Amino acid sequence: MSEEWKPYPPQKYREETERLVHFNSKTVNSNASLVGIRLGPDAALDLPYVSLRTLLGGGLSFPLDYAEGGAGKAGIVKQINLVLADAPEAKDAGADERKAIVEGIAAANASGYSTGKEYVDHRLRQLLIPKKDAPGGYVSMTPITAGSICPLFFDSEQGLVPRHNEAAKEESEEARRKLRQAQFGIGGSNPQNVGSLVRSMQRPLMMSAPGASASTRDAFALYHKGLPLDVHAPGPFREAVQTYAAFREDVLKAEPDESVITLRERKREEELVAAIGLAVLDMAAEAQELLAQHAHLLPEDELLPELDPPRHARVSPLVRPLEIRGLLDPSLRGLCDNWPRGMARLAVAKMLMPHKGTGQSLLKLDSSARVSLEAILEEAFR
Repeated sequence: MSEEWKPYPPQKYREETERLVHFNSKTVNSNASLVGIRLGPDAALDLPYVSLRTLLGGGLSFPLDYAEGGAGKAGIVKQINLVLADAPEAKDAGADERKAIVEGIAAANASGYSTGKEYVDHRLRQLLIPKKDAPGGYVSMTPITAGSICPLFFDSEQGLVPRHNEAAKEESEEARRKLRQAQFGIGGSNPQNVGSLVRSMQRPLMMSAPGASASTRDAFALYHKGLPLDVHAPGPFREAVQTYAAFREDVLKAEPDESVITLRERKREEELVAAIGLAVLDMAAEAQELLAQHAHLLPEDELLPELDPPRHARVSPLVRPLEIRGLLDPSLRGLCDNWPRGMARLAVAKMLMPHKGTGQSLLKLDSSARVSLEAILEEAFR
């Protein structure tokens, strides 16, 4: 037995349709402060992915839902939807009611609307997304599902996913794969307290999480943090410095006075120091290749128009010191007054760093030896 139609004044329908929305923060957390958003036609996009905005751009229209008033609005919104669907249950609706509903919904679909956007409730998640020209380089975004598009995909009878899965039963796994769905208790035991479309949101698609790409993660680490020249971390830089340190120790044991070191020993020192510079440059070359491979994914924070063709810098403008930026992106070496000299000083400083745990350094130099080492490294970096 169908429910009895409850008549409302036309003005009541107009007031309710003015406040209907596509997005409702209560679907994220029913205890969160209300945020309701309705997109207007100007929000439509023409992009190759599925969202409310792109589907609006494709000429589709979607049901609106109540946000303000909770379950108290369920009855009148249900009648609005019955009239729009020309359902038999709406046979007792008066002509004035029908007109008010149709005109009200048309006006709502033609305009944007929002409520409760003054602040973000602590119960709602926030994501920091890189954005050019934004203070600090990021904007905060709060993801909310557009309940309005969920019936298109998940309605138990007409949704695309249930229809697809029903057809998959009749075909082989190779021809049509069944789409897995999760079960979310959105809205709790009485979903209409949150909205009339919530039941369609309770069976979203369930997919396996993508595996983390180590190379992509490393590329982003290089972009945002630079190349960590850690002399205490295993790798060619440490090995080259250890070899040089052992050489110095052997030479100074035999002759503590560096002023009498033979030409043969001096030549050997230059070879070992050049090997340190080469180790750093080899590490940088591998990092440069990784950054180039992932250039299409990296943030576009700084355009280099002087290049032919112009491209974006492959290291964040926030990376310091500037020598590291130049090490990873040679196009940026002009930012330093004398990049080879600055890079040599930086490399020597890294070579002398003590271990965080033991406090011991691989290499110890007096001021004269340090200047000599920097001069040899400068030539290696030219």
